[in-house]
Amino acid sequence: MAGSTRIRVLIVDDSAFMRKFFEDLLASVPDMEVIGRARNGSEAIQKIKTLSPDVVIMDVEMPVMDGLSALEVIMKEHPLPVIMVSTLTSRGAEVTLKCLEMGALDFVQKPSSRDLSQIYRIGSELLNKVRLAISSKPREFPLRGKSLLETQWKKQEGKPLSKGPFHILLIASSTGGPQALSRLLPEIPEDFPVPIAIVQHMPKGFTLSFARRLDQLSRIDVEEAEQGMSLRPGMAVIAPGGLHLLIKGSRDALFCSLSDSPPVNAVRPAADCLFSSTALIPEIKVVTVILTGMGKDGTAGARSLREKGAFILAESAESAVVYGMPKSAKNAGLVDLSLPLDRMAGEIMRNFRKP
Repeated sequence: MAGSTRIRVLIVDDSAFMRKFFEDLLASVPDMEVIGRARNGSEAIQKIKTLSPDVVIMDVEMPVMDGLSALEVIMKEHPLPVIMVSTLTSRGAEVTLKCLEMGALDFVQKPSSRDLSQIYRIGSELLNKVRLAISSKPREFPLRGKSLLETQWKKQEGKPLSKGPFHILLIASSTGGPQALSRLLPEIPEDFPVPIAIVQHMPKGFTLSFARRLDQLSRIDVEEAEQGMSLRPGMAVIAPGGLHLLIKGSRDALFCSLSDSPPVNAVRPAADCLFSSTALIPEIKVVTVILTGMGKDGTAGARSLREKGAFILAESAESAVVYGMPKSAKNAGLVDLSLPLDRMAGEIMRNFRKP
């Protein structure tokens, strides 16, 4: 932390109620302090220059300069961990996802002043994310749209480390994941020979917008998973917020099953549920990718898959915004290869390349 034993936080919100809520919350714990407040993005940029906070908590929708516009400047001029505060609306979800793609570390939903249980839950969640922010590596990743794709089957040289053929690609991600997936999926060609199933830790109300956003960026089709949805090559499904995604069927006829069973690793959807359910399918061979994220979700499920001959890739500490989930799997001896994000697509292609 910059010259302090406490985490120095800048609060940016046009609502006096929300500024007071966040200030009281941070004052209630000994390891954090509020060093400044701003009412819009323009004020935030100036105060970041003079105050040098460790973490910024910033509203998405504000007058004069909104959170998205401010974030773009912050990540170019003074990159640091930014946690966005979003309303649960289609517009709020869409803008929040753009913020995550541009480098925001994470987000929390704006609490209602009338719902005390929601205020308590979001307050606890925010404190955890502020603490996590200190060990994260914020960075700006420019996105590549469909028209700028460069990855092609013929460009993937060298022999794969694993032995296919494989039947499905599974991906797990958490904090920093929206940014990573927005880089990785556009690299996948439209003739990708197997389906893709993804667990991104994200609350209900945001995953549909996230799937639509990835679909716009990618050549493959990206959809939010639905109960009974059949999987096909060249298609990726995102686990819905608040539900576990399970894969059922046979290796040549896979489909989605959704479950509201209790959270696993304190999250729902959980990668462990996706991985473990797939491992139960007879004779299936899987490539698994564990991207940036806090905690250990995916490790237990990866062990089940490894016993079935899965090839497991993990994002390396070099590029992971939070080196938690991939590190856990690697420390458990389950990872075949650790790679930075910009080399992940190439390794995936080598394992699914047509003969």
